[in-house]
Amino acid sequence: MVTTWRQTGFISTAMTVLILLILLVSSCATEAPRTAAPVDRDTIVVGRGEGDTLGQAMNSAKVDAIRQGVIAIIGEPAEVVHREELQMQLYNTRNPNAYVVNERMEILHRDNLGSIREPRYVMEIEIPVRLDVIRRTLDSLGITEVDDPEVAVTPGTPAAPAAPRLPEQIAEEDLYDGATSEQARFLQRYIQNMTYMVFYPEESDTDPVFLRQAVAQANSFLASEGYTLIDASQIERLRQDQEMIFEAEAQRDVSLVQWIAQRLNADVYLEVDVDVEGETQGDSHFGTANIIIRIYETSTAQLLGSVPFRSQRTFSRTGQRDAIGNAVQSAVFGAMPTAVQQAQNLLAQAYSRGIRYEMVLINTGDPRVISRMRTRLRDEVSDLVTISQTADETRYAVYFFGRIDELEDLMYDLSDRVAGMENLFLVMTRGKTITFDLGL
Repeated sequence: MVTTWRQTGFISTAMTVLILLILLVSSCATEAPRTAAPVDRDTIVVGRGEGDTLGQAMNSAKVDAIRQGVIAIIGEPAEVVHREELQMQLYNTRNPNAYVVNERMEILHRDNLGSIREPRYVMEIEIPVRLDVIRRTLDSLGITEVDDPEVAVTPGTPAAPAAPRLPEQIAEEDLYDGATSEQARFLQRYIQNMTYMVFYPEESDTDPVFLRQAVAQANSFLASEGYTLIDASQIERLRQDQEMIFEAEAQRDVSLVQWIAQRLNADVYLEVDVDVEGETQGDSHFGTANIIIRIYETSTAQLLGSVPFRSQRTFSRTGQRDAIGNAVQSAVFGAMPTAVQQAQNLLAQAYSRGIRYEMVLINTGDPRVISRMRTRLRDEVSDLVTISQTADETRYAVYFFGRIDELEDLMYDLSDRVAGMENLFLVMTRGKTITFDLGL
């Protein structure tokens, strides 16, 4: 029997198809290697953590991401009710990578709030959480959603940390109501480049160690966001070295902190008040912190607003003070974005008729010269209000769309145009207060 090349080609083709079918069937019957399940974008969360090493801070941030995954599945009320059980059975896991997609983690921020010898690292990460794995763990623990969303928290369980109430978005035309477009641009630049000072109340009953941790965390946030700030050690040195000068120089209605803020040219000062609680259960230590950040405008000490914040219940195996310290830093980290935004919005409204400066004129013996100067100055500034006037000294509140050195230049220009002001000279500037001697 003779086989032609056409028959041979047909047989070869048939054999090839048969082999491919066999391989395809066998590959379907064989279990495929396990790979990470695709993660929906909705499961990507931002986690924050702290620790003595970068590794500890990273693991703590992953646990925070896992906690958010739990809330996404069962809701915040149920997470609050079962907080202690979740802390022991899930949040204290030695392998948080089982609940997250580690390969897709992105580090957003990391910093050392301590020193080289005693570091205290903080880290913020963006990472997907494995909701399916978390759900299986919750099912094994018998933890499900709470039927009544208003369910009361069981005794001994900490309340969920209150998220800071973000100030409503204010339209730019409302922020700078009454200002021209040029004036609004000046205010926008001015407010974005304000200098902040953070301190704690002198009369606080809280351990100064926790108060200083709160100030350090607030300053760390400001520095990481690119804001100008005054170092806490500089404030402390000035407070200790010049308290006697303050008592002799300052008016009675000016607090020491406001006086320091003025001396250091801060535009805004934030007062961080802290109240802490700690608990120990065997080898486990827990801490919570309630804070209030009060925001003041330096020149007038006007209270612009306050931001309360309660931390999560933090855990530590090192000790109760360590757990409390973690809670303090966590609370401040959560409250600062709102505090800064609130300060900027409220100051923008307060400055809608210009930056408020206090001008002091000494040796003002001739009231006619002062009257002529006042009339001319009103034409050059947004507003002018007389605070006090004697033969020796006159004080004005000057509302001006410009920096204090520009106000100084304006006064020299007026001295060339107003008779009797030829001998005007600058005595000093401090914060938003400028003092001139008229030499009358």
